[in-house]
Amino acid sequence: MEIEQLERPVRQPPKDFQPRSYEIKVFEDAMRKNTIAVLETGAGKTFIAVMLMKEFGKRLIVDGISEWNTDCWEKNVTTGVVVVMTPQILLDALRHAFQTLDTVQLIIFDACHRAHGNHPYARIMKEFYHNTGCKPTIFGMTASPVGGKGLSLAISCEVQICKLENILDSEVYTVSDRADIEINTSSVDDSLNFLIESPSKQFKDISDILKAARKSLSSYHRKVMYCPDELGLICAAEVRLNITFCHPI
Repeated sequence: MEIEQLERPVRQPPKDFQPRSYEIKVFEDAMRKNTIAVLETGAGKTFIAVMLMKEFGKRLIVDGISEWNTDCWEKNVTTGVVVVMTPQILLDALRHAFQTLDTVQLIIFDACHRAHGNHPYARIMKEFYHNTGCKPTIFGMTASPVGGKGLSLAISCEVQICKLENILDSEVYTVSDRADIEINTSSVDDSLNFLIESPSKQFKDISDILKAARKSLSSYHRKVMYCPDELGLICAAEVRLNITFCHPI
C-alpha cells in the first residue's frame, strides 16, 4: 500500500538558538515542504539545517559510518538519530539494502546544486527517493542553484533551476528582503578585508613567500631535531604538539 507523505505542522525553532527573521521563514517553509534554500555564503544555511536536525533528531553520529554492516545500520539508524555522512556512503548503503528511505525522516543535501548527472545526490534521488512510497523530507542548501559554462542567458538559468527542483522534488526558496541578509553577511566581507590587509600582503611575489616559508620550516626542523637529544622523547612530543597548534601545517 502506498503511503503518502504527510504535511508536518510548523513548530517553533529551538529555544537555544537566536535565528534571524529570514532564517525562521526558511525553517518554516522547510518544515512544510521540500525546500532548496538559496543563500549566499555566511547567510546561515547551516544554522537552518541544524534547526531542522534538532527538530527531527536527538542523537548525532559522525564517525565510523563507512565501516557499518547491516547490523550496524539497523542498530544505529533509529528514530531520533542524526547521521552525518558523504552521499556516496548513503548511496552504497541503499544499494546494498543496509538502509531504506522509508525509515528516514529528513535528508539534508549540502551544495545541492551538484545533484545532476551521476553525482551521488542525483543517484540517491533517481534510484531510491522517487521509487519509494514513504518519502523523507528533503532540504537542499546552495549559494547558487545554477552552475557550469554557457549559462549566461536567463532561460538557461531557469531551465537549470527547474531541473534541480525536479530531481530533488523540492522548491527553491529565496529571501525577498535582502537588507537583513546584507547586514548579517557583512562579517564575511570583514573577514575578506582582514585577509587582504593581512601581513601576507607584505610579500612582493611568490618567491618571497616561498623563501619565508622555507626559513620558518628550517627553524621548526632545528627545534624538533634538538629536542630528542637534549630533552628526551616526552618533551620532544610536547614541543611538536605546541608547534602544530601554533603553526598548523
